Amino acid sequence: MLKLEQIDVYYGNVRALENVDFEVDTGEIVTLIGANGAGKSTILKTISGLNRPRQGSITFVGENIERMAVERIVSRGISHVPEGRRIFPGLTVFGNLEVATSSWRKRGESYQREMENVFQLFPQLREKKDQLGWSLSGGEQQILSIGRGLMSRPRLLLLDEPSLGLAPKLVRLVFDTIKTINDQGTTILLVEQNAYAALQIADRGYVLENGRIALFGLAKDLASDEKVKKAYLGG
Repeated sequence: MLKLEQIDVYYGNVRALENVDFEVDTGEIVTLIGANGAGKSTILKTISGLNRPRQGSITFVGENIERMAVERIVSRGISHVPEGRRIFPGLTVFGNLEVATSSWRKRGESYQREMENVFQLFPQLREKKDQLGWSLSGGEQQILSIGRGLMSRPRLLLLDEPSLGLAPKLVRLVFDTIKTINDQGTTILLVEQNAYAALQIADRGYVLENGRIALFGLAKDLASDEKVKKAYLGG
């Protein structure tokens, strides 16, 4: 589904990604793990068009997208749920969800099926659909952010630190929901500081160090790798 080849990304004169190669197959959950500043979020931003690679190619379902406009990338079926939630402060919960349908909805076309799917995944959003999005708790805002990502009808969902700052109970809910979304047919690329939890639900993983892929393999193999355990899994 997704293939990155020899991707270099710079912030000014500082190289953030160097010769990054990886793939995501249809139906997978693939996770990127690594320390803060390793380049994980930069990869997601580059895939979604927020950053432009200085060199290399990105193909999505066989089509080159590395120079494509952000809105066209979304319309192709890639949805990016950013770190920090980025809830629109002037919109209700319902409005935050509705705005994400603009990439595919023609005038008068219904989004009821998508909205109902989000409300079934997150019943608390149905209960608070008329409440301003910014007034929700941190956990509820994270759930809203994921729901908004789903409203764009993604084939590939990019999730950046979905468990960041959440209580343990909500972390479990978020990861259970990610697995459910994947079971329903959406491919997922997950960036997550909680490497242990990410590797528990992922099919495969890549370890990023200083902007380069240092290690990759099946999630279960990475979870048992001594270097990964020492660096990212608390021993």
